[in-house]
Amino acid sequence: MQVHKTRYLLLAIALLLLSVLLVTVIRASTLSPGVWVEWLVVILVFSVLLTALIVGGRYFSRRAQRIKIRSAAQAQLNPRQADVLALLAEGLSNRQIGERLFIAESTVKKHVSDLFVKLGAQRRTQAVKIARAAGLID
Repeated sequence: MQVHKTRYLLLAIALLLLSVLLVTVIRASTLSPGVWVEWLVVILVFSVLLTALIVGGRYFSRRAQRIKIRSAAQAQLNPRQADVLALLAEGLSNRQIGERLFIAESTVKKHVSDLFVKLGAQRRTQAVKIARAAGLID
């Protein structure tokens, strides 16, 4: 997430520098005031669109996270999936989880895969984060 913020910040700085450059060039040239105003409007519209992109991106990513948490709370985990999820939260590997629950490592992989689908996660840490936020684990 930090990379995206940095990218937006650099883009905003570049836009500001472009604006200053354009205003300087326009003032130094013999362009009519009408053309100068048109350039200013283009810069302002681009700035507004960039701001909407930045703010909108934050809004939609937060909204998507809330939807995941809500659906995670409604996810019907069977008892074995709940056990696997709790051990995932402890940071255990598939092999360690299998040894603790006396099941094969391939069975653990299947349970983890099913948890990803039910929680809408792509990684183990993301699954644990969503489950914690939904109150599925402590």
